[in-house]
Amino acid sequence: MAYSNDLRERAVRYCLDERHTQQETSKVFGISRSALKEWLANFRKTGCVAKKERIWQPRKYKTEKMLEILQKNPDAYLYEIAEQFENGTVTGVKSALDRMGITRKKRLRDIGSETKRNAKSS
Repeated sequence: MAYSNDLRERAVRYCLDERHTQQETSKVFGISRSALKEWLANFRKTGCVAKKERIWQPRKYKTEKMLEILQKNPDAYLYEIAEQFENGTVTGVKSALDRMGITRKKRLRDIGSETKRNAKSS
């Protein structure tokens, strides 16, 4: 959970106005030095310590398009699916399939035991 803007401002003011070290300030306010360091840098750059708003971007791999591609090409490899999207990547396709609960396992589970049985027969 993010720290409140009030705490951020008080910590930055304590550190800058009263000339305390970052280590002292972090102990007094119970925050990490890296968080304080980031707040100070942000304050020096923008004059504000407010939380950054997250920018949500639309997903590149739309569920409908992904299902359509998989219906047309059920045996397609991840790189073949990625080629169907602009700037698509194998990692991105894998993440999208994971999110949708779809696995792309191509091997049967009993191949290992089948190989052992065949090896014993020879």
